[in-house]
Amino acid sequence: MDTIERYFKMLSECNQILLRAQDERKLAQDICDTIVEIGGFDSAFVGLLKDDKLNLEIASGTLKPYADKIKIELGNSGYSTGASGRALKDGQTHIYNDVTYEKDYDLYRNIINETGLKANMAVAIKVDEKIIGTIGVYSKVAGIFTDVEKKLFEELAGDLAYGISSIRTRKRMETLNEMLKSIRMANQRIAKEDKLEPLLEGFCEDLESAKFYYGVSFFHEGKIYCAGDCCSVIKESIESGRINLDKCSDDLQLIDYKCPIHPDSKPACVKIRGGDRIYATLFVCAEEKIFEDPDQIALLKELAGDLGVGIDRISNRSDALIFGNVIQKMSEGVHLIDPDTLKFKLVNTSALKRLGYTLDEIKEMTVPDIKPEFTFDQLKEMLEPLRRHEKDYVQFETVHKRKDGTTYPVTLSVFYNEDKVNPSYVAIELDLSGISEMKLEVNTLVDALVVALSDMVEVKDPYTAGHQRRVSMLAVRIAKEMGLKDEEIKAIEIAGLLHDIGKISIPLDILTKPSKLKKTEFELIKDHVEEGYKILKRIKDFEAIAMMVRQHHERLNGSGYPFGINGDEITVGGKILAVADVVEAMSSHRPYRAALGIDLAIDEIKLNAGILYDEDVVRACQKVFENGWTFDD
Repeated sequence: MDTIERYFKMLSECNQILLRAQDERKLAQDICDTIVEIGGFDSAFVGLLKDDKLNLEIASGTLKPYADKIKIELGNSGYSTGASGRALKDGQTHIYNDVTYEKDYDLYRNIINETGLKANMAVAIKVDEKIIGTIGVYSKVAGIFTDVEKKLFEELAGDLAYGISSIRTRKRMETLNEMLKSIRMANQRIAKEDKLEPLLEGFCEDLESAKFYYGVSFFHEGKIYCAGDCCSVIKESIESGRINLDKCSDDLQLIDYKCPIHPDSKPACVKIRGGDRIYATLFVCAEEKIFEDPDQIALLKELAGDLGVGIDRISNRSDALIFGNVIQKMSEGVHLIDPDTLKFKLVNTSALKRLGYTLDEIKEMTVPDIKPEFTFDQLKEMLEPLRRHEKDYVQFETVHKRKDGTTYPVTLSVFYNEDKVNPSYVAIELDLSGISEMKLEVNTLVDALVVALSDMVEVKDPYTAGHQRRVSMLAVRIAKEMGLKDEEIKAIEIAGLLHDIGKISIPLDILTKPSKLKKTEFELIKDHVEEGYKILKRIKDFEAIAMMVRQHHERLNGSGYPFGINGDEITVGGKILAVADVVEAMSSHRPYRAALGIDLAIDEIKLNAGILYDEDVVRACQKVFENGWTFDD
């Protein structure tokens, strides 16, 4: 077989190896073996860079027994000569056709004499112009390397680079899928759990199931929750003080501890914070390379933040219970009424006390029983326009009849809660006999309703847990930076907390879908803007807030939705929410991608300032972050 035929056969076999390759190390080893066995060269290695050192374990032929005796290090001039050392530094192909008297090989003169090797060629392996290693080829025949061999191995190095890059990309995608799976399971658990112990135990299991970590544990109020095969050791080490959790902070950091079960591991910890409180410490035991991956670090920090939100909710009871507790303590009455029968479904404590009934008693009654001036048909006719969406709310003054027959004056505001499962009229009763205290209590009720409505969206859509709150926080900072009035800033704060309230109407399987949405599904998601507007415009004095919510996906050039309005047709609040929403969304994890970060988010709004986003708002947003503000503030 002549030389050209042999080279062609070698290259053909290498291409077949590349097509079959699933593992980076096996790919490199098979390439080395083919260079020696088919190419007819005496030795070959594929050296891959790590910490500026070339790993020469992947070798074939004469030099294989000497691999551990050869050092090539970029930072050490004594070990960065020869063909491979020079190829690593300048990315060029280097050929020594007779190394017998070359000073660059003096360190390895004994090996050269023992093996009889004469010629050496090294070709840099590059991925996206970054040098990741070299292919080294050796022969006992001096002068063997010509332009033919140079072009041959440069082509092979390019093919190998592509193969390694493809394998790393595939592995990376597999890792990202596992990361997203962890995020999905963990955030779903945060959304559904209403007790602390199952949350922490399940959260440990969710993280450990992704197989990135040997052990995952939480230390909370003296108790350790743990998952993984080194749990017993972790617990004992925390309890004995060998693991010092006092050194942990809000930022993920490595700590000085060696796990006896996994000697290759490196532990890290981070504090779990909710609001202004530190609730727990997350301790993770994993391979050191895990903590060299920025995405893994971002994942753990994001999940730690989400868990803090979950613990905070549970520690203050669930959002629904908080809302119920506030409503129960309000001096104003709140009545939930069946729209067909006009029977009471729920009445809060203050209204029950004024009426003199128990909850069980009033659930057997209808609205005309406490409003004798109206018949059943009159009330149905009065409220029916709400169900037909002809009116947003009905407000009127009337009297309520107590159990003892006496009456008291009230103002009723009634709106229709269009829940597909459990629709109802909601009547808010203001006792006019206590008019002097009414204004403060109404404001308290509105604030409670805003928080509760905001939390309802987050409970339904776990992947954006905290999104509305963070958008509201950033929007307020931008508004203050722009010098807006206090009442405008307050309205923007409320609009931020409620800008995704319309997602209540979106099916859960679409909201939590971890992959890219279909066009029809995305159109459903887009409906949340108009649905949010319809919900909020029913509330008295919320017209401006409802309009901001309606406009937070509109863009200056008319490319937004729902109406494609542009320029000054968009309110200042709508423009501020648009920027705050984009920046927060890009800087947070989503089920279909990892967090992109604040820097990329700022680049996006700067790039499109004056096109999609208002220039004054963009400048104010940049200033907020330049002044050191973060979403954790």
